[in-house]
Amino acid sequence: RVLACTASNIAVDNLVERLMKVRDKLPAGSGASAKIVRLGHPARLLPSVLDASLEAQVLRSDNSALARDCEKECRQLRARLLKLGPKDRAERGEARRELRRL
Repeated sequence: RVLACTASNIAVDNLVERLMKVRDKLPAGSGASAKIVRLGHPARLLPSVLDASLEAQVLRSDNSALARDCEKECRQLRARLLKLGPKDRAERGEARRELRRL
């Protein structure tokens, strides 16, 4: 594992671009590969290195879709709780249990 740091965002982007070009030129099945992860705020990244950003890699992962689904369910349950009145005690308790489960 290698951690490379530079003094500016553009220097990091240049480094990532060059590493990606070298990685892409490696023959398939050669056993040599490099996983490149660019850390930094997405607004400060060059478009050419966005695919290497941590945020992009997390969003492409399977767990990211699962987390989005859970968050959507939580929002729906919270909205349901806000609509329920004090008389709907049993339903509110059920919704709270479901939120804790998620």
